[in-house]
Amino acid sequence: MQKTYKLAIILLSCCLLTGCEKDDIKTYGEEHDAIRFPVNALSNSEPSGYDSQTQQFIAACSFVEDPFATDSIYDLPVILIGTTTDHDRKITFKVNEESSAPADSYEILDAVIPAREIKGYIRFKLYNLEALNEETYAVSLTLEASQGLHVGPAQYLKAYFSWNNSIPAPTNTNFVRTYNMLILSSLNFVSTSTANYSPNALKAIVSALGWNDWDDYSVHGSKYNSTVYGSYKYLPRYSMIYSDNSYKSYALKLKTYIEKYNAEHPDSPLVHDAGGLKGQLIEARTY
Repeated sequence: MQKTYKLAIILLSCCLLTGCEKDDIKTYGEEHDAIRFPVNALSNSEPSGYDSQTQQFIAACSFVEDPFATDSIYDLPVILIGTTTDHDRKITFKVNEESSAPADSYEILDAVIPAREIKGYIRFKLYNLEALNEETYAVSLTLEASQGLHVGPAQYLKAYFSWNNSIPAPTNTNFVRTYNMLILSSLNFVSTSTANYSPNALKAIVSALGWNDWDDYSVHGSKYNSTVYGSYKYLPRYSMIYSDNSYKSYALKLKTYIEKYNAEHPDSPLVHDAGGLKGQLIEARTY
């Protein structure tokens, strides 16, 4: 009898515990979903990341890799906190007063968390205005709640996105010589003078030869530009292309690019925008 009584108590306890557990289980529905900007830390090697000091996501891009393009698309990332859905969800935001970009310098084409994705975007269309050669434009955004999407933690709701079309000049003599090997002027082809340097000519080199990664060891091995050379991305050291005579083929490739570009843009050919040749057509050296 006593054993039967104890067994009954145990069974009753199990039933009560099971009932409590079922009652305490909460389901996570779409009504709890929220959005925030990424929280990966900002670093010197990456143009985007979270800045804990200003509590905002920093993003930056440049037209330099395609310097003569009329426009470019950039997706500012937004992260979903919660569950994915089988339908797109619109992201709501406001543009803050500290934005410096003129209204005609960009458009926002879309802002969405796509179906079945945890990463969404605010899609910018950027216009390559002449002012970007010397200025940097920026847009500051703050995420807001919308139908079906709340906002996440307050420190992850703001982003600062900037862009330009400027390119750092080659100040190290190694790179100045490389520039003069490729761009035609009255200077000797291995001159270390910057008298005839122009940003437009360097952009032509970058665009023609795809030179935007000379700071990357995984691409160029021992020829890469380490921190000793300022991690300069846009030109190799002159000795790297002089010793094997490859500068001659690079100059020919640049010449072909300039001729093709000018033929396709007869009303706006490539011209020097600074230095002793300012206003003159950019030409490649021939060997």
